[in-house]
Amino acid sequence: MKQRLTPWGMKVKKRLIDLNMTQADFCKEYGIPENRLSEMITGSKPNYKHKKVVNKILMIEDIA
Repeated sequence: MKQRLTPWGMKVKKRLIDLNMTQADFCKEYGIPENRLSEMITGSKPNYKHKKVVNKILMIEDIA
């Protein structure tokens, strides 16, 4: 079963598309575990340390 994206997760996915970058490529380039990013974009396990890094790299804002 596919999990839904959070509003923040949708921003991440859209930004990665804009950059022509896969989630795997992004994680590899910036040293973020792929499973951690997946958990963050679906909201199953928020990780504020990595979220701040992703926000800064992708130049997006968090949605409360």
